[in-house]
Amino acid sequence: MRLLCPRLYVNSVQQINLENLKKEGIKGIIVDLDNTLVPWDEDVNCPEAVLWLKKVKDAGFAVCIVSNNLPGRAKTIVG
Repeated sequence: MRLLCPRLYVNSVQQINLENLKKEGIKGIIVDLDNTLVPWDEDVNCPEAVLWLKKVKDAGFAVCIVSNNLPGRAKTIVG
């Protein structure tokens, strides 16, 4: 099953070309919280992550943040 296999690997989410994703018909992005959006040991609001998520949402993408960390951590970090 190739439904949830990553097709794009980048060093930073900032490198993701949202226009190219739109051209490919992609409508949503699943992204891990720790060591993708923020360092795993970051315990406060992360402005860079918040700005990137706003940019993605403003571009019309649905976003799902996944984490195997404590419940509520994503809300603490990205609002």
